[in-house]
Amino acid sequence: MTIRVFGPFEFDKVKVNDKDYVRQRWDEIDTEIARLSEACGVYIFTIRNAKNHVPVYIGQASSASSFRKRVFSDDKFRTTIKYFNENKGVMTVLLLARPKPVQEGFAVITDEELDFLETFCILCALRKNENITNISKTRMAERMRIPGLTGTFRQGHPGTAVQTLLNSFEME
Repeated sequence: MTIRVFGPFEFDKVKVNDKDYVRQRWDEIDTEIARLSEACGVYIFTIRNAKNHVPVYIGQASSASSFRKRVFSDDKFRTTIKYFNENKGVMTVLLLARPKPVQEGFAVITDEELDFLETFCILCALRKNENITNISKTRMAERMRIPGLTGTFRQGHPGTAVQTLLNSFEME
C-alpha cells in the first residue's frame, strides 16, 4: 500500500464558510489531480507563515465519505477555523490518499488503515505543535509522552538516549 501526500492546497480562511468558494476550490484541485476530492484518506490542516507549516488539525475522510464531503463540513472544523482566525498565516490542507496503481483515481483505504494513519499523523504533528485542535487521539499521547518523540522537547538537551532513538528513526 502506498499512500501519497498531495498539496499543500491553499484555502482562504475567510471564504471557507462559503460553499460556492469551497466547491470551486475542489474543482480546481480536481483539475490539477483528477478525482482527488472524491478520494478517502487523511487530511491535515496547516497554517503557513513563509515556508514554515504548522499542523493545526488532522482528520479522516472514510470510504463512505470523501475529502470533498468531509474536510470543511466537520463540526470539529469550527474549532479549527477559530484557530486560523486567531493566528496569522495562510490556511493550507495536505491530503494523504492511495492512488490506484494502474488507472486514474484512488483506491479505498480501510477504516483500520485510516485510523492508524490518522493517529500516526497526530503523533507526528504533536512534535511540532502541542496545541493541535484534535482532542480524542491526543489524550493518549499526553498520557504517554516520550520527550523528543511524541511532543516537543523543551527542557535543555534531550540526552543521549533520546538522540539515539531519534537517530535510529531518522528523525534528527
